[in-house]
Amino acid sequence: MATVHFKKKELKMINIAIAGTGYVGLSIATLLAQHHKVTAVDVIPEKVRE
Repeated sequence: MATVHFKKKELKMINIAIAGTGYVGLSIATLLAQHHKVTAVDVIPEKVRE
Protein backbone atom coordinates (compact mmCIF):
# COMPACT_ATOMS: atom_id res chain seq x y z
CA MET A 1 0.00 0.00 0.00
CA ALA A 2 1.39 3.40 -0.99
CA THR A 3 1.74 6.14 1.60
CA VAL A 4 0.96 9.68 0.55
CA HIS A 5 2.65 12.55 2.37
CA PHE A 6 1.35 16.10 2.14
CA LYS A 7 3.40 19.16 2.93
CA LYS A 8 1.68 21.72 5.10
CA LYS A 9 0.99 24.68 2.84
CA GLU A 10 2.01 28.08 4.12
CA LEU A 11 -1.00 30.37 4.17
CA LYS A 12 -0.62 34.09 3.71
CA MET A 13 -2.36 36.39 6.15
CA ILE A 14 -5.07 38.18 4.20
CA ASN A 15 -7.42 41.04 5.03
CA ILE A 16 -11.09 40.00 5.16
CA ALA A 17 -14.16 42.20 5.55
CA ILE A 18 -17.38 40.71 6.94
CA ALA A 19 -20.60 42.61 6.23
CA GLY A 20 -23.16 41.96 8.95
CA THR A 21 -22.47 40.71 12.46
CA GLY A 22 -25.51 38.55 13.06
CA TYR A 23 -25.23 34.91 14.07
CA VAL A 24 -23.59 33.83 10.80
CA GLY A 25 -21.37 36.88 10.19
CA LEU A 26 -20.02 36.96 13.73
CA SER A 27 -19.31 33.21 13.70
CA ILE A 28 -17.46 33.43 10.39
CA ALA A 29 -15.53 36.51 11.51
CA THR A 30 -14.45 34.78 14.73
CA LEU A 31 -13.32 31.67 12.87
CA LEU A 32 -11.40 33.56 10.18
CA ALA A 33 -9.79 35.91 12.72
CA GLN A 34 -7.83 32.97 14.11
CA HIS A 35 -5.49 33.16 11.11
CA HIS A 36 -6.30 36.38 9.24
CA LYS A 37 -7.01 40.07 9.84
CA VAL A 38 -10.79 40.52 9.92
CA THR A 39 -12.82 43.72 9.85
CA ALA A 40 -16.53 43.41 10.66
CA VAL A 41 -19.01 46.07 9.60
CA ASP A 42 -22.68 46.45 10.44
CA VAL A 43 -25.35 49.13 10.08
CA ILE A 44 -25.89 49.05 13.86
CA PRO A 45 -22.78 50.64 15.45
CA GLU A 46 -23.38 48.99 18.84
CA LYS A 47 -22.83 45.54 17.30
CA VAL A 48 -19.29 46.32 16.15
CA ARG A 49 -16.65 47.07 18.77
CA GLU A 50 -12.87 46.87 18.79
